[in-house]
Amino acid sequence: MTGTAIQAARIAGNALAWSSDNQSQVSYPVGKQRARLLLGADVLAAYVDGRLAAMREERSAALQGWERARDQIAADQSLTEKEKRDKRAEIARETDHLEREREELDAFDVDRYLYEVAKATLLEDVEFGQLTSLLKKHILERKDRAQTALFAGNGTQAEKGSDVISVQTSPRSADLLKAVYEGREAPPVSRDAFLEGRILPLTWLLDWVLGTEALGLELGRSELRAMKALSPLEVDRSTTLRAFHREAVQRACCIRSTIDSLELVQGSRNGPARPRLRSDFIASFLPAFADYRSLSESIDRAREMDLAGLVVVGMGGSGKTTFLRRCYDLLREDAENGGLSEEIDPKSTAFVVGHIFRDVTVPLLDGRKKITLCWMDTAGSEDYRLLGQQLTVSVRELKRRLFLDRPAGYNLLFMWSYEPGYDASRDLPAFEDVLSRFLDEVEDLSYFELEPPRKMYLLLNKADTAERDGVADRFTSEHEGRFRSVMERKGMAGESLGPISTLNSDAKAISDKFLVTTFGLSGQDWKRAFASVRAGINQGVMGNLLAAEDANRFKREVYDSFSESGQEVYLRETVAWIDRFLNAGSEGATTRALLRSLRSFLSGEMEGDAVA
Repeated sequence: MTGTAIQAARIAGNALAWSSDNQSQVSYPVGKQRARLLLGADVLAAYVDGRLAAMREERSAALQGWERARDQIAADQSLTEKEKRDKRAEIARETDHLEREREELDAFDVDRYLYEVAKATLLEDVEFGQLTSLLKKHILERKDRAQTALFAGNGTQAEKGSDVISVQTSPRSADLLKAVYEGREAPPVSRDAFLEGRILPLTWLLDWVLGTEALGLELGRSELRAMKALSPLEVDRSTTLRAFHREAVQRACCIRSTIDSLELVQGSRNGPARPRLRSDFIASFLPAFADYRSLSESIDRAREMDLAGLVVVGMGGSGKTTFLRRCYDLLREDAENGGLSEEIDPKSTAFVVGHIFRDVTVPLLDGRKKITLCWMDTAGSEDYRLLGQQLTVSVRELKRRLFLDRPAGYNLLFMWSYEPGYDASRDLPAFEDVLSRFLDEVEDLSYFELEPPRKMYLLLNKADTAERDGVADRFTSEHEGRFRSVMERKGMAGESLGPISTLNSDAKAISDKFLVTTFGLSGQDWKRAFASVRAGINQGVMGNLLAAEDANRFKREVYDSFSESGQEVYLRETVAWIDRFLNAGSEGATTRALLRSLRSFLSGEMEGDAVA
């Protein structure tokens, strides 16, 4: 199994340096991508464990203080008996309150709490799949690992020789390092050595982010979503634990964004990896930017694809073949695909029908791409047991038709349709039962030496009929909820494509679903992401970071003037405006650090578009 080791830094003298001690590293039995997730979980666990321990110590110390006060009252000859009774009653009330809080802390299930918070925050935008099981196991086993001290200390009171998980920053990070250093109280390293070494303790970076208003306002959106998802954890909790919960969720959201802004790069002489902070780190803290960057990466992968496979399954009458026929009509209507003449027959009774289209042109966002498509259509049946057999045959046939001697990269589309007279008490259990049993068959593909799908999608058909009956929203939300629950329980990656009418939806709706099942994205996703980025720059960065006069000037000179000029022009004008503003040299280190990071993000997007 591929493993990842991460090196810590050591406080030596008045500076930070990467440690060469093999004991000053953390090891994860996973690749770099998942190692970042586990690193975030360790940082969160250290914070939660440390805060809970401190809260227990505070209450124990307070109880001891009240006991001493009780003894002093008993020995105080200047007090009357009534005054002593009143003071003892006050002490009893305080100690009872503290005892209840200490008992609540002792009974607190920290392992379950950590798992739920980490799942809702660290995995917020990540496909659950096997990651939930990995995360839970890692949290439960944390106390058996020897490197927990690397996450517990923040370096402020650290002694010479102490080790701490840190990040390497870029040569252009002077403003960031100045801002972080200025916010520390009596840091154990000198300013000059800190700026020269460019090694930043991870907890220092977290504290700076949480103390930066412009980033805190944006992180607040993630916190609100997480708090809503985690609201059951607040039920029947004391005021103290509810306040702790809010702090923990805030910290967890900050950890998530910080971990997303890191890259694990190989250390010197092929040593352990070192976390490196991306120069465009701000993109990880603004939700719109993070979505945009993730989508850009998906687009890059889509542009590199040369073939795509799709297996469509579902019960009889769910609309599988009709959906594929509508997708095929889109291909055939394209002038560059004039040679297509295959018929996709909705009345076919074949067990599995394969369709392969070589070198066809498909729309990809605002451009076009040639690709080989292979669709496997399964015959409708009321017997869910046939779905597994159809899946096995489909994957084997897909590999044969594409002449693959490598793992088959295909997506799986599971279709379910609305039927008049919808009864949730009957339909939902049936849906969950069929889906669960089918996923058992997906898990068994490895038995036949066949690959599982890259991703599974749910498509809910006959949306027009559900709309006519007035239950469309309810039907969609209830089935999507069951779908997410089953996929998480099975540890698989899945996404709902929402409702559609394969017969009556317009070509644009069909095209969007086709792009998602083929490439994992659609044109609407891209347009929404760019519109969100424009608003994020204007409101999330400039509006929160700059003085009102400067923010309004940016709005007039860039946002209002170039919003309709296209992505490339808008990004170029924003970068030029930032350059003019930074050259004036009048802002503080925090503002300059964030603007430089924004510039790096926008420049990277411009470069990526130019290459594409």
